[in-house]
Amino acid sequence: MVSVKRTKQLITMLVIALLIVSVALKVSAGLTLQASALDTAMSGLQMDYIGIPMAAADNWQVGAAKLLDALVLPLLALLIAISFVGALAGFDIREKVTRAKIRNLRRHAILVPFNSYAEELAAELSKRGIKSVVLAKTKKGLTKAMEAGLIGVVGDIDEPETFSAAGIASAEFVVACDYDDMKNAITAITARSKSASVKVISVVNDSENQDKMMSLKIDAVVAPELSAGQDIADEIVKNAFVRSWRKEA
Repeated sequence: MVSVKRTKQLITMLVIALLIVSVALKVSAGLTLQASALDTAMSGLQMDYIGIPMAAADNWQVGAAKLLDALVLPLLALLIAISFVGALAGFDIREKVTRAKIRNLRRHAILVPFNSYAEELAAELSKRGIKSVVLAKTKKGLTKAMEAGLIGVVGDIDEPETFSAAGIASAEFVVACDYDDMKNAITAITARSKSASVKVISVVNDSENQDKMMSLKIDAVVAPELSAGQDIADEIVKNAFVRSWRKEA
């Protein structure tokens, strides 16, 4: 069975070949290369354009070229349709694979949301044999996370089911690492409402909010501005008391 990627490559090659042959036929009929290329482009897009002298219009090469031009737009439309359908199907498959992976995780970290903090922390936790699931704000964000080698889900931080999808029932801790302290507070509250046993750690971007965050019964807070240049991921790992953890078999 021919893959979607291979089909797209074949259609692209066919379109390029049609354009090249069309231009060559028009040049052989006496048109300049520039006029031939312009006429082929306009004809291929089925746009009204008169760029061929009347004397050359009845030439068989021009007639054949016009037939080739007429095939370009339908092929381009087909290419776009295949790309769109393939993207949807591919994303659906990735989602199913991701859900299966999350179901098999135990004592993992849920990092909310996916950003530079989360990406750095995930790398640090991975060194210690701890896997992470990121909660992305958008599908675009999830795609970036997947490109970074992470697994995750898309959802709102105030929806408990989002945390269920991220596997909070078997997670060891949740890290709220948004650049907005209010959003971190919402993440902590939602996570705690879904699991009483999960450790909740929050980044506090403004030191004035530290006491307020602790009043939410968060297990640990990390203030980047107070970390004296220490790597944010190492600071979270230290406060989460996970240095002694070991990767489960």
